Amino acid sequence: VVRRPYVFIFRDERDSVERGLINLATAQIEYSEDQQAMVRVPNSFRSKLGRRSCHTSGGSHPNTLSVPTK
Repeated sequence: VVRRPYVFIFRDERDSVERGLINLATAQIEYSEDQQAMVRVPNSFRSKLGRRSCHTSGGSHPNTLSVPTK
């Protein structure tokens, strides 16, 4: 759900609990073929915290969110 300047993330359309949010005012778009190959999840968002924990925890991706496209 988009409510400027945020994107609110829910598990599905019926979920009443917000699972995460993205502040579009401070968001940055970055693309790297190397990162895309490493994550292997198309259409995903990663937080800065997620990138830091990936480097320190041996490659897990706890803060990666896959967003299906229609």
